[in-house]
Amino acid sequence: MKKENRKEISEDISIIEDDRDESQLIGRKAAEYNRKNVVRHRKRVRTKILCALGILLALLAILAVITVILVNVWRSTGRAGLRQHAQTTAEDAPSGMQAAAMEKDTDASQEEASYELQEGQIRYNGKTYQYKENLMNILCLGIDSRDGIAKEKTPGKAGQADCVILAVLDDDAKTIQLINISRDSMVPVHVYATDGSFVEDRTEQLALQYAYGNGRDWSCQLMEEAVSDLFYGLPIHGYCALSMNSIADLNDAVGGVTVTVPEELAELKPNLFTAGETVTLKGDLAYHFVHDRAYKSADFASNNKRIARQKRYAIAFVNQLKQGMKEDMTLPVKLYQTAEKQMVTSISLDQAVYLCTEYMNCSFDTENIYTIDGTVTMGEKYAEFNVDDDALYQLILDVFYEEVN
Repeated sequence: MKKENRKEISEDISIIEDDRDESQLIGRKAAEYNRKNVVRHRKRVRTKILCALGILLALLAILAVITVILVNVWRSTGRAGLRQHAQTTAEDAPSGMQAAAMEKDTDASQEEASYELQEGQIRYNGKTYQYKENLMNILCLGIDSRDGIAKEKTPGKAGQADCVILAVLDDDAKTIQLINISRDSMVPVHVYATDGSFVEDRTEQLALQYAYGNGRDWSCQLMEEAVSDLFYGLPIHGYCALSMNSIADLNDAVGGVTVTVPEELAELKPNLFTAGETVTLKGDLAYHFVHDRAYKSADFASNNKRIARQKRYAIAFVNQLKQGMKEDMTLPVKLYQTAEKQMVTSISLDQAVYLCTEYMNCSFDTENIYTIDGTVTMGEKYAEFNVDDDALYQLILDVFYEEVN
């Protein structure tokens, strides 16, 4: 009996061991199956990821090609559009200069009048000058208006052109030149009533010509005409008016602008700036650096100090923009879109892209920024800047003309 029990037990143990071996085998097969499934799944996932990356790279390549094509199209159409904007042409420009030359040198007027001149030429002080044909002149305005320039305003209350700069882009010399025109320059101004009807022409600060428009394109066109007349009928190929409130956004869009703080600004804003400190302007600091001046001080020439400060900023900003464009060719588009809500301009997006890409590598430093000579006096209420006509005439010759034999 005991032998039979032991035999049964032995058989049970054998059966259990066989079951265990079979279970282990099944387990190993299941594990192997799972491992193969995992491997296959990973391969499928890897394949999908590679396909997705390939599609993404292809899309990026296509986008890059489209961007290059668009930029090139914008460049080609941009130049033509700018040329069409000017009310006067390179051929017309010398007429006002020649008339002024005759007035300045009455003794030589008869001799100069008989001198045979080619198209685009003038005669002054016994020398012949030719207008440079491949120039692009853009009027840049900084508008001081508390509520910006997004909406039309009543004539006489449309804000003032606090910053007036004529940008001269020379395609032949590959230079960018800026002529900073004092907002206080006393010039003939078209005065309009609040209903838009013409009242009279009178001599006032240049900045006020913007105020007598509608705060939008009409104001810019009035400023364009006033500056063109000041420069003896110079052709202007476009205008761009920016609210001074947009300075911070544009400044930050190029990554900030590094400048050295002048002493007069540190005295004006001691809580914000330290004299002699080199600082990278961000946000509102850029606005204060470009905009602020001592409005109510006895220093009625404070605008001239601000112009000198704006000169420093302009150089630093342009150089920062040029550096940024080397890394991101779409930066001009981004700047345009950043400024759009606080900008009035005759320059379309394609024209802006043309200007930025065409002149990205142009020379630009302190020697390329000019200010108009003159004297500052205190008028009945405000400072008045009286332009030195002879100095202005010579500046126009130096920038826009070249002497010919």
